[in-house]
Amino acid sequence: MKKVLVVLLGIVVVSCADPNLEPIVTFENAGKGAYPRKTAEAGEQLVNILTQADFDASQYSYSLRFIDEAKGGNVATFVLNAEYVDVTGANSQDAKELKTYAASTFGTDENGYKTLDNVTVTGPELAGAFNLAYADLNAGDQFRITGELVMTSGAVFAGSNSSATVQGAAFQGQFDFNMAVGCPSDLTGTYDYSTDLTPGGWAGDAGNTTVTGQVDIEALGGGAYTFSDWSFGGYLEVYGCCSASGEMKFTDVCTVVTFEGGADSYGDNWAITVSIPTATTLLVEYRNDYAGGYEGGNTTITFPGGVPFTLAP
Repeated sequence: MKKVLVVLLGIVVVSCADPNLEPIVTFENAGKGAYPRKTAEAGEQLVNILTQADFDASQYSYSLRFIDEAKGGNVATFVLNAEYVDVTGANSQDAKELKTYAASTFGTDENGYKTLDNVTVTGPELAGAFNLAYADLNAGDQFRITGELVMTSGAVFAGSNSSATVQGAAFQGQFDFNMAVGCPSDLTGTYDYSTDLTPGGWAGDAGNTTVTGQVDIEALGGGAYTFSDWSFGGYLEVYGCCSASGEMKFTDVCTVVTFEGGADSYGDNWAITVSIPTATTLLVEYRNDYAGGYEGGNTTITFPGGVPFTLAP
């Protein structure tokens, strides 16, 4: 039975031709299809709008091997379409043809498969296809790219009529992908802090106390971050243990950061006020509604290379 392989979208395999194996699909009784197998890629699937220069340089490229019963020989054209999705929903535009590659442009690899190297999509050409300029784009917009294989028979194979297996990690098929509009973000690191614990808070236990230490900025994904301890040493100083965590976080969108309070892991609600008093320091003022009174402090965090963001108004 190890010689019997299910045929998905016309992948060429050797299988047992035993008619008693029904309903297992064998190559002889399966429909024949095709798909583009991704063999290499470079760049990011990102239209970077941090600056005009970053936008101009935004580029993603990849290479393909065409898989069908004739090693890609039945593929007539490879078509890329693009759709623009405006994050506000106001200016979205329907899909249109972005570029077409004819079979005459295909190469042939060492195993006889037809190939297409360096399929390239750039930020300017995507925007230009919809009569958009750099200034028209906003973080959160998307360009949705869909690929189609048009066969010599006239049949068309796309992500919409291909199996999830073919498009998964095993077969590395790539019909579709998204080019998100945004900015790369990496604020992670370890930074020095100095915290003045608010007198009268902490159930009266804090007094006029200053604590120093280091705090980590940890990535939550999607441009969201959190501090490893939102009390910035307060819990360790007053209670001898622990750190403050919970819903508190901040989000970076093209170097503009928004801070959010919320409930901590003990159920107390935190209010957070943030400012940038100098080029290298961030001031975080926090206070919660802890039942014993409150927990609060003013923390100065030092960024030796300069605070790498501005604050949302």
